[in-house]
Amino acid sequence: MAQLDWMMELDAELSDGDSVVNFVSSADIDTVLIHLFGISLHWKRNQSGAFTRPVYVWLQKQKPELYNISKIIESIERYFNKKYSAALISIILSMGGNDFLPRHYGISYEKILMKAIDNQGLELFKLFNMQIQETEESVSSITLNIDAYICFLKDLYCPKIYNAAALSFDEVRQRTIKMPGKEFRLPQTWMLPESALRHLGSLIQAQIEYFFYYMVS
Repeated sequence: MAQLDWMMELDAELSDGDSVVNFVSSADIDTVLIHLFGISLHWKRNQSGAFTRPVYVWLQKQKPELYNISKIIESIERYFNKKYSAALISIILSMGGNDFLPRHYGISYEKILMKAIDNQGLELFKLFNMQIQETEESVSSITLNIDAYICFLKDLYCPKIYNAAALSFDEVRQRTIKMPGKEFRLPQTWMLPESALRHLGSLIQAQIEYFFYYMVS
């Protein structure tokens, strides 16, 4: 988060039209997700919702990568026709695993993202409850819908030959452990019990709240 705090402190000194480039060393893609979340919720916009000061992130690697954060956010919001949707996308991508959240073995970031944005983000907007302060036009909270999260993972883990909607959670989990007439699958591919996934959902919510606390403190 230190990668972003200096930008928030600099905010009041910038004029409309100024561009900001954040050079980040020893960074990975999580840096981009942090910026998507923070800039989406807290960076200055004009009345049409576009950012008045473009933000770029330069990841200093052997092969440097440059990301136009403000443009990415605006593109995501146009696609979903929903302000602040880029913040939700950053959380979805975090669900694939990071330094704070464990990875789901065999389930890629791309698979999680594609599931979330299918049908114009139907699953994405089921997963989160976003409270917006109308007077200030700002987000006051984002809450993970744990029950929707459990269903989301159930669908991701369900073998393709089955319809997840026709099976219970326990039936899907059993098939991730052992398909009928087959050998047991590798333990790391098993879907966790529902109680464990609820704890994992609590970790995701803790990360969301940490981001919020940090950004507004």
